[in-house]
Amino acid sequence: MLKNNIQTVDAATQYSNLDVKPKEEPSEDVKKFLGIWLNRGYTVQPPATTYTVVGHSIHLNTHSGRSTLGIATSPFAAPRYQWYKSTDKGRSWTEISRNEGGNEEDLRVTSNEPGSIYYQQRVNWRQAGGLGFSIAEIWSQVAGIHYSAKDKNAEKIEVSVQDDYLYNNPSEIALNSTVATAKVNPEDYTEDLVWSVDNHQLAYINPETGELNANSRGASGIVRVTGTIKNVDGTSVSDSVDVQIGGGLEDKKVKSGESAMFAMQGHIGQLGDKDNDFTVRWYRQPAGTQKRELVASNTKELSYVIEEARVRLDNDLYWAEISMRFSRDVYEYVTNKARLNVLPATSRILH
Repeated sequence: MLKNNIQTVDAATQYSNLDVKPKEEPSEDVKKFLGIWLNRGYTVQPPATTYTVVGHSIHLNTHSGRSTLGIATSPFAAPRYQWYKSTDKGRSWTEISRNEGGNEEDLRVTSNEPGSIYYQQRVNWRQAGGLGFSIAEIWSQVAGIHYSAKDKNAEKIEVSVQDDYLYNNPSEIALNSTVATAKVNPEDYTEDLVWSVDNHQLAYINPETGELNANSRGASGIVRVTGTIKNVDGTSVSDSVDVQIGGGLEDKKVKSGESAMFAMQGHIGQLGDKDNDFTVRWYRQPAGTQKRELVASNTKELSYVIEEARVRLDNDLYWAEISMRFSRDVYEYVTNKARLNVLPATSRILH
């Protein structure tokens, strides 16, 4: 989501454990602007609620990190992970041992008895490769796993993504990953939810967590993200959602005399003068040439409008270059070159 020009990475699920006392208060979600992490936190939380059957292995996946400024200040700090568990809704918590995977980023658990077990993770960053003093700490949300003796089928699934546009060019300030989530009916289904995509040339998805990462080779197109649950009786349910992969701009086709607007896609955001220092420069490359003409400079506009496009501009290319100063560093992003097609005024445009 985008609030006050800042993207909030909502790492939580649709469920909660309001009746469970956490070992420590969960940390806030990560906030980003132009791909820069403004605070430390999680982008993938362990699922708040999981239903399964006894003896079935559950993988609690996480992904977390520090702010971009924090990394610049202490680049060699290393994360240390510790998992805790509770069987009495948080009245008491015990540390999970190293032998049981308690010091890993992800945790695999199971139980041979019906009942509920709750888990919470602490991430602590330490200087000097993890041996020095602590400089930052976060806590995950509580993950509750409810074990039953009998399987329960999933009947319906509804898939969504936090962001439906991802960038395909390497840059610190362009969003190239998101997370797919699903609402399942009934909530207490017991089989695994598996994620997939239809085109690995465009994007890769973690089949367990739903983390979707766009390619960094400039390949553009639409990738279909699918969530599937195969029930123990052989039936299955699935749902899909499309995500656009691109360099930020789309080609435009208009008739002569009409206006044409090239606008940045996805979560780039737009700031006022009082916010972080960034500028946008728009360029044009006339058809059949290698010229680089500056058409708008020192602006904060993430769109460029050609008021009255003419046939002489047909096949011209347009792109934007974004420069942002954050703390003492400067970050840049160059969009793809988008083509302008201008047809005679009497033409019909087929969409």
